[in-house]
Amino acid sequence: PPALLHFAINMVTNTLTLYFSETVNVASLNPSQLTLLNPANASIAYTLSSATLPTVWSPVVMIVMNQSDVNRFLAMGICLTSTSCSLNFTTSLVVDSSGNTLLPPLFVLSVSNFISDNTSPKLVQFLSLDLNTGLLTLQFNKTILARSVDPIQLNLTDWFDSTFRTQILQINDGT
Repeated sequence: PPALLHFAINMVTNTLTLYFSETVNVASLNPSQLTLLNPANASIAYTLSSATLPTVWSPVVMIVMNQSDVNRFLAMGICLTSTSCSLNFTTSLVVDSSGNTLLPPLFVLSVSNFISDNTSPKLVQFLSLDLNTGLLTLQFNKTILARSVDPIQLNLTDWFDSTFRTQILQINDGT
């Protein structure tokens, strides 16, 4: 039976690379059998919902995690660094070319190679501005640390008005 030996994660490309002891049938790979966790607190864990899988059978399988999964586990403090990134799995994760199931894990795997995300977030969409509460809702392309947003750097512009007015936000006590 195959064994999962170690794994690597690249947070720039959202890829999780699994290294098996033998060639596995990638069509049988079920990403929902993979759970990323923060070893500092075993109760902080996230099970992947889906991923893009390769088509070639191999002992090394690189899957692309979906962005919503990545956003969720990063928000939980999982895989922010190599020390906050471990992997658990079930025997139902994958089978080999003969249909043998994966050997059960003896322990949670620590990441063997970790590439941190060094790309800046991008503002994707202005969702709403509630003038009664002053709540501005923005959507970014990935999880951000909310307190890192500098509201003084935001300019709201009326692009429908031919005078092209700009409003500078006034911020109270950093919120």
